[in-house]
Amino acid sequence: MTLDTVIIAFKNGSTSEEIVYQFPSLDLADVYAAIGYYLKNRADVETYLTGRQKKAREIKKQHESRYDSQAIYKRLSRRRQKKILNQ
Repeated sequence: MTLDTVIIAFKNGSTSEEIVYQFPSLDLADVYAAIGYYLKNRADVETYLTGRQKKAREIKKQHESRYDSQAIYKRLSRRRQKKILNQ
């Protein structure tokens, strides 16, 4: 689980307990620690999150330019239809 996930959930209004419920692999103490770190270092964490979001957009753009998602979707739909017809 990334810091991004915890902080985004927190910024969207989730409590620490709700975050642990949503992501059972997290420990409540770790969620409190992450939120505490965010609150004490808000500017640095926001800069980090902005950089991660920018990187994610770049990766998505590269992925979309390499792979034709419409063609993949059509191929998967044909497979699904074929499987349904063969049942």
